Amino acid sequence: MKISDAKIRLPDESKAETVSVSKRVSAFSENRREEIHYISVEKLIPYHNQARRTFDEEELNNLAKTIELHGVRQPLTVIAAKNQSGLFEVVSGERRLRSAKIAGLDRVPCIIIHDETKAEEIAIIENIHRQDLYPIELGKAYSNLIVSGICGSKFDVARRLGIPRSKVIECMALCDLSEKIQNLLLQYKIDNRDFLREVCKTPDEDKVILLIEKRYSPNFMNEIENISNPKKHKKRKYLLQAFFEDDQVVINHNKLLSLSSAQKEKFREELKQVLLEL
Repeated sequence: MKISDAKIRLPDESKAETVSVSKRVSAFSENRREEIHYISVEKLIPYHNQARRTFDEEELNNLAKTIELHGVRQPLTVIAAKNQSGLFEVVSGERRLRSAKIAGLDRVPCIIIHDETKAEEIAIIENIHRQDLYPIELGKAYSNLIVSGICGSKFDVARRLGIPRSKVIECMALCDLSEKIQNLLLQYKIDNRDFLREVCKTPDEDKVILLIEKRYSPNFMNEIENISNPKKHKKRKYLLQAFFEDDQVVINHNKLLSLSSAQKEKFREELKQVLLEL
């Protein structure tokens, strides 16, 4: 539902609410009437069971530019935070909230819901149908559907979402991996299905981490080379050049001027040993 489709009514100034101190509009869904409140962005926090863990900065900035021109066209869905009085958890629309903050908005339009079970279902289902969630994020979302009682089994998740049961099983298997490995899967944005199957089949955590780093870390080969050839990467500074030019000995010692007193003394002692061997 877009705000542009909603009917607008101005509030009675004497009955202004703390979460909506300016105008408030009424919007109609198929079977119920919902009110849109303008809530301060400072009072909005992420939903406690938010499946989405990563947000693309470029996408947020692009959306922020649109919001600067047209405002937030789709209201956020929020529910009162349980243990934080006066705050609201963003059930759906956290991406819009982040972009609104970038755009400098003080308040955003929100629909307040009061049914926690409904909030759980909205948060999970909306996130699952996003195209840019990674498998580990989907696995957590599928698990939440079962833990919350919205779905009774993996088969039920697949049936309700209209997706292959194999996808549900594979994504949920990622939730059994250690937290460190799960964080790496998110860090490197890994979504290759065959690779993730290999990860789940490897019981040794250290081997899994090595497998991930070897394939996805851009600095992995440099780190291995540094370990195997430590001398190759030590910083060297050439101080003295000596050579014959025709029958004359030419010595270039300009770089010695940049040495500290202690370094000069060290160089002098080493040079004496070299001369003694001539």
